[in-house]
Amino acid sequence: MTFETLLLQIEERIATITINRPTKLNALNKQVKIELASVLDTLAQDDQVAIILITGAGEKSFIAGDDIAEFKDRTKDDFKPLQEITLQIENLRKPVIAVINGYALGGGTELALASDFRIASTNSKFGLPEITLGIIPGAGGTQRLPKVIGKSKALELIMTGEIIDASTALTLGLIDKLVSPAELMTSAIGFAKKLLQQSRFAIECAKEAVNYSTKHSVEAGLEKELDLLWKLKNTAESKQKVEAFLKKSRK
Repeated sequence: MTFETLLLQIEERIATITINRPTKLNALNKQVKIELASVLDTLAQDDQVAIILITGAGEKSFIAGDDIAEFKDRTKDDFKPLQEITLQIENLRKPVIAVINGYALGGGTELALASDFRIASTNSKFGLPEITLGIIPGAGGTQRLPKVIGKSKALELIMTGEIIDASTALTLGLIDKLVSPAELMTSAIGFAKKLLQQSRFAIECAKEAVNYSTKHSVEAGLEKELDLLWKLKNTAESKQKVEAFLKKSRK
């Protein structure tokens, strides 16, 4: 697949999508969104891909936000594609890891929030500065950030437009792991390979169950959990793993 604004690499069942607009700090223009939605859809259906990494070209920026140059002529519907991309990421059965190098502002923070894991370099900066333009986040920032760092802190970041450094983001729980820029991609791939060691179907079911918990009652979630557990228990892979465990424990 070839793109104007993205790079795609697939190796050892790990797909790496790179937003490739370094001269614009990888800002999300219309073309990026079209191509990103397309590649995510393709990878979702590719059985040779088990884990997806999303990063930005260069060391300065993961995604510096939506492309403000396009704002003037936008309609209300023109803001929907980025919302839909975050839902794509969230609803993919495969784990998605945001590999954050440099600025993750506005839509960059929102895309990272939709991902399952966030690994960042020490030079990363995060924020939802839309308030400085007289607007609010429009791709899930107001919805996902409170669930990750709490309501009051989310309101503070959204209402002030404050940009925070990587260590603050780690303290708040906005990111999961912090490494040096030189170690970033190695660390992300290492984590992805850890996931690859586990049952692919179980990993997918775990994501489905946890996502379900954010939208339903505990009672409904327990029912969903049990259904998924039962499906997994009856797979040949699970039966083999249980037998191997029992065989080892008898020695």
